[in-house]
Amino acid sequence: MTLLELSLAAHGQRAAIFLAATIAGVANALALLLVNQAAQTPASPGVVTFVLFALAVGVHLAAARWTSHRINAVIEGMLHRIKTRIVEKIERAPLRRLEDIGTAEVYDRLTENMSVISAATSAVGVVLQSASIFVFALCYVAWLSPATFAVLVPMQLAALGLYGARMRVAGLMLREYNARRVRFFDLLMGLLRGAKEIKLNRARSREVVEDFARASASLRDVSVRFTVLFDDSILFLTCNLYVVLAAVVLVLPKYVAIEATMLPVLLAVVLFVWGNMEAGLAGYPMYVQANQAMAAIAALERRFDGVGTRAEPEEEQDPWGGVPGRIELVEAEYEYAATSGESPFRVGPIDLRCEPGEVIFIVGGNGSGKSTLLKVLTGLYAPTRGALRCGAVAIEPANVGAYRELCSVIFSDFHLFSRTYGQLDVDPARVQPLLQQMQLAGKTAFRDGRFVRRDLSTGQRKRLAMILTLLEDRPVLVLDEWPADQDPEFRRYFYEQLLPAWRRQGKTVIAVSHDDRYFHCADRVVRMEYGRIRSVTPAGG
Repeated sequence: MTLLELSLAAHGQRAAIFLAATIAGVANALALLLVNQAAQTPASPGVVTFVLFALAVGVHLAAARWTSHRINAVIEGMLHRIKTRIVEKIERAPLRRLEDIGTAEVYDRLTENMSVISAATSAVGVVLQSASIFVFALCYVAWLSPATFAVLVPMQLAALGLYGARMRVAGLMLREYNARRVRFFDLLMGLLRGAKEIKLNRARSREVVEDFARASASLRDVSVRFTVLFDDSILFLTCNLYVVLAAVVLVLPKYVAIEATMLPVLLAVVLFVWGNMEAGLAGYPMYVQANQAMAAIAALERRFDGVGTRAEPEEEQDPWGGVPGRIELVEAEYEYAATSGESPFRVGPIDLRCEPGEVIFIVGGNGSGKSTLLKVLTGLYAPTRGALRCGAVAIEPANVGAYRELCSVIFSDFHLFSRTYGQLDVDPARVQPLLQQMQLAGKTAFRDGRFVRRDLSTGQRKRLAMILTLLEDRPVLVLDEWPADQDPEFRRYFYEQLLPAWRRQGKTVIAVSHDDRYFHCADRVVRMEYGRIRSVTPAGG
């Protein structure tokens, strides 16, 4: 869908917008006709002519203003609906699809591309009005001098055809620019997120900056090529104007009888026609950019709607009623898609049972598959083979949402939202004891559905995440290396006080841990290597 089609897509708007643009064009052409008639009349223009001219100008301004404002309202309304629709698809999309698409592309499409479309909104109104004025002005030329019309129309249409062909090439350039901009944003986000790592390694810092410079240069090159193409196209149209003027003034009078008084009128009309055409084409690059931005947004939506991205149904089954029972993986595997010709990484097959009230530690080196296992256990990844069951019920798309509601999870790359979404109405009196328990009283407070301060150390922010988790009070608690950033005293408190308390409450706790001195605090220790469970050791074993 192009920007023009988008502006006319709202029900009941198409006819009204076209009619208003047509009225603006007719009124403009009428004003031109009245001025030319007055210029050719020896006597002073009468009151009627003046009133008609003022009326034509007023109608043109009113219709043009309504057209522009209506198009702006329609486009912004449609953009709002597109944004909302994409956000809903993001919320419902499988986690793996979100990871495949990446934050850089989503950010670019929902910010940069939307901004391009909003900025080009006025271009649609200008294009419509200029096209209308252009058509009616040509009709006026045909009425004044059919011979001039016969010369002017083919030359103008040929010029517009060549200009359109060059703009199609420009569209391909902009598509390339959009793809390179995603790469640029990806590097920029990596630069900001990896600032600490960059500052600790000069070679890494230098290579990141060089890569960033190359990405920026590639954007510059495409932008320069687009601008050169557009500037050359405008110069081509200017040359076309000179050719038309030469044809009307120098060539046509030699073969067609044209009154001396008519020639200045024809020149004025030709210049008026070209001026309106130039006004419309001046905003055309923005229109082309907006169309490419819309194509990029549509492509993003198609990625969310693609094969393997079916969202969970809104009406879901809940066979557990908040009481999960045993959680188990049965010959479960999860295989990532292969990249760059390499063999895909696979976790499994895995058989694992987690009983209610049991504390299980998962240990293993980097790349052993611990985080993937947690995502499968919590229903964020659907097993590619085998099954995940809860209380003897297989986890399927119809009930996976309800199953996830049984689990509270703090991943190693956890995120703290600016507000406590899902618990905005929680009583602050429930939060204060937890702040005391997590030793955060005096460092932050809870008011109006948010923690007043979140710029804390990583360990303290993890404790804030734990407070939100405890407020949820779900029967399954999954922690991905949660104690890793805690000081020794609080780490001991976690293992020796918090875990036993949760066990007494009947919570199932599954935690990734490397603190071997506290392995005795678990009921079982599951050791992973290369995506497989290598051993399951009872506490103290």
